[in-house]
Formats: sequence, structure tokens, C-alpha cells
Amino acid sequence: MSMNIQKAILITKDRIENMKLFIPSTPSEVWIKEETEEWLKYIEKILEKEIKNEQSRTLEYRSIQGISEKQRKTK
Repeated sequence: MSMNIQKAILITKDRIENMKLFIPSTPSEVWIKEETEEWLKYIEKILEKEIKNEQSRTLEYRSIQGISEKQRKTK
């Protein structure tokens, strides 16, 4: 199975919500929950940034393609 960015962000957001519902019963579980939430939020930010970069690259590519087509039509 292959993982794409969109699927990864959905899974990450789901895990963040699940962690909010988790009620730790020991001090070590409290620590694990805090660390896991911090890690998931960090991953979420990275994925969101990558999605924006991917969208930007797509728009740039389409813009370049549009310019190339206009240049061919004017020749």
C-alpha cells in the first residue's frame, strides 16, 4: 500500500483527535501522551507545509505549460 500526503495528513489528524480522547492512568502514560501529541502536531505541520509546496509547484508547472503553449501558438 502506498501512502500519499493527503492520506498521511488525514491519518495524522485522526491520531491527534484520538490522543485527545485518551485518558492516561499512570504518570508514564501522561508523559507518553504528551510526547505523542507533540510529535503528531509536528508531523502535521510538516505535511501541511509539503501540501502547500506541492500545490505551489503544480501551479508553477501549469503556468509554465500555459506560457509554452502560447509561445507555440504565436509562432
